[in-house]
Amino acid sequence: MITISYVDLLLTALTVCAVVLTGAVVLGINRAHRLASRVDQVLTRLEPLLPELDRLSREAEETLRSVRAVSDAAGEIASDVDRVTSAASRAALPLIDEIAVEAEAVRNALRHVSALAAGARAGFAALARGRST
Repeated sequence: MITISYVDLLLTALTVCAVVLTGAVVLGINRAHRLASRVDQVLTRLEPLLPELDRLSREAEETLRSVRAVSDAAGEIASDVDRVTSAASRAALPLIDEIAVEAEAVRNALRHVSALAAGARAGFAALARGRST
């Protein structure tokens, strides 16, 4: 009969562990190799695109600089427009007030002329009645 000693049992367990560990290492190495191959393929495809990506990056930076310049110019224009409209408002308000005063004076003069005309009509009417009697 075959008897298994503790040493034999321990060696068998260690051998099984070593085989399993070797299998896991082989699978890990196989996956790492596939990953490395895939990364190499991606890098091979990307390499010709790098100059184009660099050019696009430079163009994007130039576009951003242009946009900033236009934005700054628009801000300056808006500031100038604000200053001009403020100055025009300050200049126009006294003129508008003066025009309103003059318009009131013209309105009063027209009322006086209208009253004068009404008085003249009444006077002529009275004179006409006085002659007819």
